[in-house]
Amino acid sequence: MRKSVIITAIGFHLIVTTAIYLVGRTALFPQFINIQGLMIADSQAYQPQVALAATVLKSSGVAAWFFALLPLHVKLYSLSFLLFGWLFGPSILAIELLNATLFLAVLYLVFKLSEEVFERGAGLCAAAVVGLWPSFLLYTTQPLRDPLFIVATLLFLLINIRWLTKTYSLPGALAAVAVGAVIECTLWISRSDMWELMIGFGIITVALSAVRFLRERKFIWGNITGACLMLALSLIIPRVAVQFYRPASAWAKSYDVAFINYTDAQLDGGQSNATTLGSGPQQATSLPARIAALRERFITQYPGAGSNIDTEVRFSGMADIISYVPRAMMIGLFAPFPPMWFARGAQTGWPGRLIGGLETFALYIIELMALIGMYHKRRQLSAWMLFAVSVTGVTALGLVVTNVGTLYRLRFVFVILLVILSSEGIRQTLRYASLMKKRQSQ
Repeated sequence: MRKSVIITAIGFHLIVTTAIYLVGRTALFPQFINIQGLMIADSQAYQPQVALAATVLKSSGVAAWFFALLPLHVKLYSLSFLLFGWLFGPSILAIELLNATLFLAVLYLVFKLSEEVFERGAGLCAAAVVGLWPSFLLYTTQPLRDPLFIVATLLFLLINIRWLTKTYSLPGALAAVAVGAVIECTLWISRSDMWELMIGFGIITVALSAVRFLRERKFIWGNITGACLMLALSLIIPRVAVQFYRPASAWAKSYDVAFINYTDAQLDGGQSNATTLGSGPQQATSLPARIAALRERFITQYPGAGSNIDTEVRFSGMADIISYVPRAMMIGLFAPFPPMWFARGAQTGWPGRLIGGLETFALYIIELMALIGMYHKRRQLSAWMLFAVSVTGVTALGLVVTNVGTLYRLRFVFVILLVILSSEGIRQTLRYASLMKKRQSQ
């Protein structure tokens, strides 16, 4: 990406953030945006934690800050807050440094993934669509974990896709795995309740790598070693991290600072256990029990939300889960459904539902273009990986997430992959239209 594009993206994000802050400051829509520019309940819950983490870092030092029982993204936001909080107070402008960096990182990774799978033109198109996607853009102005998770996931996928598109020596593969290990640790810390998906993505990578070797009739030791090691890390990291957490937790609690008094619900915006190392129900060991526990958590978490769907459905075993997969795929790909577009939202009102409806309609077009792009790149394994990861991801979310608003946010990273695929579909469609126009003129 050119420097002019980078500067434009940063400037654009700063303008949007400032505009949201001014809307909140002038109380134009006080029911949606508070005086600090915070738009949703999660943002308002995390902002005091950001200020608290900055206080811990300033008063108790780096070690206390590192081991504090606060979510990772809160600690990272506290660095920006420490630099600019004195000037902007507890507003979204104080954390804009990190938010703009994460926004730019998402656009850059979208560009690199598109370039890796297709070509430079597709990368610019996909990055532009993602950067202008209204809800994603608005969420990147808030102190949420989603931007960090998206950046880490896109990095994780970029490393895995390169096992399919490049040829690595063994030392080069080990270097890539070392970077991947850091990324995987970040992913587990950020959202351990989505960890089974990362394992699934690793399995997809190894399977497609085997297809590549069969096609080329050549065994590339660096690539297969790297892909298998990344998958092995996905299996090992949760067990190692949990063992590390116990002494870390005891060490953190030895500090007489305010964050010790935070309950699990307060630490995670009232949604799930959030510690230094992860979140989510850890007691369920088998995959069916884990899926059932996650779904039950979402059902009980949003008892009166107006955008709940299928809350009466519970899973008692793998057979129930398998039978629900088609419905889960439909929810993941197409929710919110059209009747919900025009109903008044409990938190976002009519404007939020209308914006969601327009974005979902645009998503339908993107999905159609993604299918066209897949047809034209059906012999390309890297394109199949993007398609498999995106469909697997939204289906998995449809299995466990019963609140459409939450689903909307969690599936952003998989929608981004569909946008990348659709950029090739758009290019091929425009090319076909141009050819047809030339034929008619002749």
